[in-house]
Amino acid sequence: MYKVLIVDDEPHIRAGLKVVIDWNGLGYDVCGEASNGVEALNKIESLSPDLCIVDINMPQMDGLELVKIISDRKWDIKTIILSGYQDFNYAKKAIDYNVTAYLLKPIDEDELLSIVSNIKQNFKQQQIINEQQVKYKEISRDKFFEKLILDDQSKEYIDYMNCTFSTNFPWSEYQLALIEVISQSDNKQQLHTHVYQATHIEVERMRAGFVFNIGEYIIILINQLSFKRVHGMLNFLYEKLKKEKNIQIVIAVGGNTKHIIKLKDLFYKAQKALKYKFFSKGDVILLPLENEKIDNKPTKNNYIHIESYMKSIYIAVETFNTDKINEIIKKLSLEMQENSMPENKIKYYMLRIYVGVAGEIIKKEKNSILNNLFDEKFYNGFYSCSSISLLENYIINKLAELSRQVMSQDTDDMLSRLVRYINLNYQKDIKLEELADIFGYNSAYLGKLFRNLTGDYFNTYVDKVRIEKAKELLNTTNLKVNDIAEKAGYSNYDYFSIKFKKIVGVSPSAYRQISELQKV
Repeated sequence: MYKVLIVDDEPHIRAGLKVVIDWNGLGYDVCGEASNGVEALNKIESLSPDLCIVDINMPQMDGLELVKIISDRKWDIKTIILSGYQDFNYAKKAIDYNVTAYLLKPIDEDELLSIVSNIKQNFKQQQIINEQQVKYKEISRDKFFEKLILDDQSKEYIDYMNCTFSTNFPWSEYQLALIEVISQSDNKQQLHTHVYQATHIEVERMRAGFVFNIGEYIIILINQLSFKRVHGMLNFLYEKLKKEKNIQIVIAVGGNTKHIIKLKDLFYKAQKALKYKFFSKGDVILLPLENEKIDNKPTKNNYIHIESYMKSIYIAVETFNTDKINEIIKKLSLEMQENSMPENKIKYYMLRIYVGVAGEIIKKEKNSILNNLFDEKFYNGFYSCSSISLLENYIINKLAELSRQVMSQDTDDMLSRLVRYINLNYQKDIKLEELADIFGYNSAYLGKLFRNLTGDYFNTYVDKVRIEKAKELLNTTNLKVNDIAEKAGYSNYDYFSIKFKKIVGVSPSAYRQISELQKV
């Protein structure tokens, strides 16, 4: 809404002007009124109106004197003069004082409506122009700073910067930080603008230097602050953006120098540090010296035994061992980092782990809750992980959540979970040693605990579960006995036949014949 101040010494005129047209409908707000020029000046200073409608003939200070003061002080206020006198001299003086319009009393409603509508359009056009001027001024300023950092530190250029932007170069010391906005959304440019503005406010508050843009980065050129204060300022900025707008940023500090010609080196050091933002351990401020260790690591063959990790994680999920899930994922992450794997390959392996494990579990479980494991929300969360630590925690939490869903109806007792795992995974190559490692026990001790619970040795129990499944298939399907052996978890038919006869008392073929006779 644009604010309007009505100035006239006749109360009925002021009252009439307030209702003669629909001000609010036109986008105006009548913010106040005054009975003479002196009162109007006080109202102008307190209310900051955009438009003043001013009568010429008033006591103490007439309208022409008032609009002259407005013009002399270069206040950005549009003025409409009202007069009951058809005198060209009044109109001429009004034009000299940049009055927008001149109306004779009594006011013609349509004429006033036309004038204020045109003034509103002028306001809008000027607002667009002002916004563009600010925008282009900032762009120009950014380009000047970019040239200073990357190209030109000559005395003439520095003198020009000092004159234009009050930079007061040279400083006794310089520090440089780069800020990058982390976002996968379409409104990244809006987020960048918000971060730029918040950074500018904070840097200005601390009188810490200058903020500008180079490409996708927000740059802070920091003047003579201790590293402790710089670190504190940047951390405050990070926490503020995260808390208020949930905006995630990463900051790299390029170090410090006493020589302005070294600013380019600081920029490239900070830029290099940002390459390793994914490997940050949670501290948003990256120091290039820390990452040089990563950069100088010899590249290994990048081969990871992913199937082995997947098998161990699957067992841990099926047996609701969240501590083991955490341990295995952390171990996998560390191995990938030690192999100097890039971010995209690390994410590929982590996704493959989760999808593989969850897919295997979905095949066996009847729980309908498991059907939404790969929805859009999961993938958005996965790909938004901007650091290795966030990725680790995301996958660990998702696997633990999956494990809780699987075990929601079962006991928390470790041995019962172990029995459940065997009953569901009898067809796999189940080894006591692997399960003992998952549960953190010595295999011999776990075997003893298992026998106390079930009455059978571990391998004997597994065989019994497999043979029961084989009996079910022999009774209910026309599958070949060789195929049934494989589905029951035996890759060797002869070994299956021996175990079956030992437990059931007859061969698999004989068992099928007996079953068929009993059905008749």
